[in-house]
Amino acid sequence: MNSIVSPFRLNEAIAQRSPVLVANMDSGIIVWASRRIHEIFNYHCSNELEGMSVEELIPEHLRDIHVIHRQSFSQLPSPMIMGKGRELLGRRRDGTTFPVEIELDSEKIGDERLAFLVIIDRSERPSRKRLTSHEPPSSS
Repeated sequence: MNSIVSPFRLNEAIAQRSPVLVANMDSGIIVWASRRIHEIFNYHCSNELEGMSVEELIPEHLRDIHVIHRQSFSQLPSPMIMGKGRELLGRRRDGTTFPVEIELDSEKIGDERLAFLVIIDRSERPSRKRLTSHEPPSSS
């Protein structure tokens, strides 16, 4: 059976539902964020994050060190999972923090070097214990 969904619309639907953020590697300015990223960080307008610094999505006390890490990645970009062995935190619009997992990659498109981040909200994941015990989710 042939699909009647155009590849463009399918790509757009996948992109909007995936927790992906794209930022300029040198400046840290967000150039695109999916609808899912807006939901995770509690931003309601579909393009509200564009033009902001990625550091605004990090707790204030970690921003300076993040700039140093971002600049190091910019010098030698390679695919990586951020924060191996430690907990990473994101910062929602209201200032609350939450644990995240971040996969990072880069690509040069035209003259711009871009970082592609997949950001997973770990607070939304069911616990590993519950998954292995077949325990139903709590109703709270």
